[in-house]
Amino acid sequence: RDIILLTADFQRCFLDLYAYLTFQFDGVNDRARFMLPDDNWDVNTDWMGAFTDRASLAFTLFQAGIPVWLVRDQSQMPKDVRV
Repeated sequence: RDIILLTADFQRCFLDLYAYLTFQFDGVNDRARFMLPDDNWDVNTDWMGAFTDRASLAFTLFQAGIPVWLVRDQSQMPKDVRV
């Protein structure tokens, strides 16, 4: 049982590191940092994307061409929206 937890923890750490290095060295960081307000990049469909609950971060990622899912609290959802 401990080996399963250790393996899962290693996989999580590896994927976190991989995502960080991809962000730093593939130019994604530069895309997000040096964009003008009206700039948009094509979406890179090879990336899984990101989940966030901050609308400003979701907009920045969207402009940088990163797939993004904006997670909202149930209290912020209008009553007539079907989920």
